[in-house]
Amino acid sequence: RAAVLEQLARVPEAMDQAGVRRLLVDTDPAVREAAVRALLATSGTAAPALLNELLHHGSSAVRTAALSCVVGDGRTSIFRATGLAYVEERWRAGAPDAEARAELALAAGVLRGVPDAHRFLDPFLDDDDPRVRGTALRSAALVGRVDCCPRMIDALGDRATREAAREALALIG
Repeated sequence: RAAVLEQLARVPEAMDQAGVRRLLVDTDPAVREAAVRALLATSGTAAPALLNELLHHGSSAVRTAALSCVVGDGRTSIFRATGLAYVEERWRAGAPDAEARAELALAAGVLRGVPDAHRFLDPFLDDDDPRVRGTALRSAALVGRVDCCPRMIDALGDRATREAAREALALIG
């Protein structure tokens, strides 16, 4: 399904927007992310407003899919600006549960080049929840935090964070 959505994004006139929107809540994260990318690719000048809508969606899964697209396409300035605004907003609101903290740790991946990025990311690197720590390790790599390499190497010893640590180290190079 994700591959089909990737193809549909290339032919906007063939895409059923309502059908693609229904896939935003699919059980497969790859399908959700592909649905976000397809909708953004076909929304033209309305893409920033759509991205903002998706980042404020009631479903954490949809917000996470949108964040993954922002982090993955951070070179697009409007997406990066929207992502930065989202991080600031969510940071001020706080993250009471592990799911919300993981979402914020992922969002921190758009902070490359932000002088005080560590302020957002560091608390999640020491989180009690392994999903949050793993997400924070990936984001640390995305923003070029080579100072986190020792943490990434240590995380290889924990089954719960091993895969995230591998990905982070590969991103660092």
